[in-house]
Amino acid sequence: MIVDYLFINIGIFMVYSVLPQALRKAFLFPSDARQFVLASGACGKELETNKLTGFCTGDNMGKRCRTCGVVKELDELVKSKKFRDGRDTQCKICNRLEQRNRYAKNPNCIDKFLKSVYDKAYHASHRKERNKRNRNYYQNNREEIRIAQKERYANNVEAERARSRQKYQNNPEAYKRYWRERRARQLSVEGGHYTEKEFKKLCEYYDNTCLCCGSVGVPLQADHVIPLGPPHSDEITNIQPLCGTCNKKKASKHIDYRICYK
Repeated sequence: MIVDYLFINIGIFMVYSVLPQALRKAFLFPSDARQFVLASGACGKELETNKLTGFCTGDNMGKRCRTCGVVKELDELVKSKKFRDGRDTQCKICNRLEQRNRYAKNPNCIDKFLKSVYDKAYHASHRKERNKRNRNYYQNNREEIRIAQKERYANNVEAERARSRQKYQNNPEAYKRYWRERRARQLSVEGGHYTEKEFKKLCEYYDNTCLCCGSVGVPLQADHVIPLGPPHSDEITNIQPLCGTCNKKKASKHIDYRICYK
């Protein structure tokens, strides 16, 4: 009995050793045999090691498509960053069919989405050209655009005011900078414009003090030493920090309080 048992085990081991790796697992786990047969038939190839998912190991493992249920190799699956291997659980064929069905059901929505994606990419790569074209169009049709803007504002006064308030609340610094630079452009100011960061550093340099009355800890405003106008600039070299009261008193006078600061 013992000798017969040994011979049987030796025979089983010899048969098992010559089987491919995929057949070995099907041999050891009969419950997976049906899945193995389906996988081998789906791939339409001879059984090879490191080709079928679930029964092999290596870099060229596959996955079962969640739509058609067929085991596919990684190259036949859709790319995805959600998985470690970089492949989704849906094959490329099923993904194309799903996209076609979705487009057939709602073509307008898909067209709008694709157009938005294309517009974003186009705008990002042609920003300078678009800005130049828009400026030329505005210069050539300035009066018509202003009339249309006034009509739109007159027809939607409350909505326009609410939009402006919301825009100011979301980013007050950008809103102030826009109107400051717009005023400088209207006065044909040469040169660049100072930034909020530069003005903050200037206030820190003067210890957050009003250079006119000497008040400390009060909100400071950027005052132009030489009032705006050609050829005087809106750069930080023409700015001094004053409180609101002193800034109104100075008005459009040419007074440099920086020379009095110690």
